[in-house]
Amino acid sequence: MSMHTPQLPSRHDVHHLLALGQAAVEAGPGHVSQDGGPDSTPVVYYPKPLVNFFIAAGQDPWVDSQYDIGQCVEVLLSANGVETADLARLRSLLTFMVRGERFNEGHWGAMLSQGHLPRWLLRLAELA
Repeated sequence: MSMHTPQLPSRHDVHHLLALGQAAVEAGPGHVSQDGGPDSTPVVYYPKPLVNFFIAAGQDPWVDSQYDIGQCVEVLLSANGVETADLARLRSLLTFMVRGERFNEGHWGAMLSQGHLPRWLLRLAELA
């Protein structure tokens, strides 16, 4: 096995992440606060279950270092891209969701509130 094709998540990994994901969805997307007034940078507050999910999702075996941002956006926005994704594609989408927060504060909450994370979890549960 080469370094570029990490092993896909095991049944145990899948069930563990599904449990964390369910808790994250129930906790909700959190909120944005303008603590410092209108000229300050907004601060995003996430519920702990959502943070815990994305921390776990950013660890092996869930990380796809070869993921393509454009492809992931295309799949998320297509009518049934998530619903027909295999486990490898789901891992790419998850990496996109995890890493998006680094570049766009509020990304994790948006992935939840726009329905992308719930759709992703539903597909993972189908494959489990």
